[in-house]
Amino acid sequence: MPKHFSETERQILVEQLLNAGFEHFTKFGLRAVRVEDLCRAVGIAKGSFYLFFQSKEDLFMAIAESRDSAYRETMSDMADAHKGSSRDFVEALYLYMIEALRTDPIMDVVIRPGEFEYLLRKLPPERLAKHQEKDLAYFQKTGPSWIAKGLIRQVDPNLINELLIPVVCVITRRDTLPTAQYEAALNHLKTLFVSSLALTEA
Repeated sequence: MPKHFSETERQILVEQLLNAGFEHFTKFGLRAVRVEDLCRAVGIAKGSFYLFFQSKEDLFMAIAESRDSAYRETMSDMADAHKGSSRDFVEALYLYMIEALRTDPIMDVVIRPGEFEYLLRKLPPERLAKHQEKDLAYFQKTGPSWIAKGLIRQVDPNLINELLIPVVCVITRRDTLPTAQYEAALNHLKTLFVSSLALTEA
């Protein structure tokens, strides 16, 4: 029977599982890691793991969402601090997101052969939908303020999220594309991103 944990213990163990998951997933990959490995790393019984996460894939998504949240905070800070033109902001935003996607260790796990397909098979559709809704909710919240500040043109905030879909698709398939085509695709997407969102300068 799983042990009963106090609220403080639960918070500590969740943090420890997130840290252990990050270390194990980035080192060994999603498929190779077992729940037993994660439990051993934090000193809990296997049954106790399921008090916190429904599966190792659910833990993986929680780690990804934690990192996404930090990236969103940085984007908000960029918007608050920006003093230049709308085009400069949109270009900086695009380049920041590209760099985050390119360098994030969790994204490196996703693009390993077979890992993304495995994740899609294992996660319930509603769990993936919940993950996608967080990005959409962020842009729905921040988009109007960015418009009011003159950082982006008057657009449906959903458009920002929609413009990121092909970017993510290209980056997750970067190992299958010739380098020149990969870089060219990202540059074309940058042009689309900027022309769709930046204010036209007089």
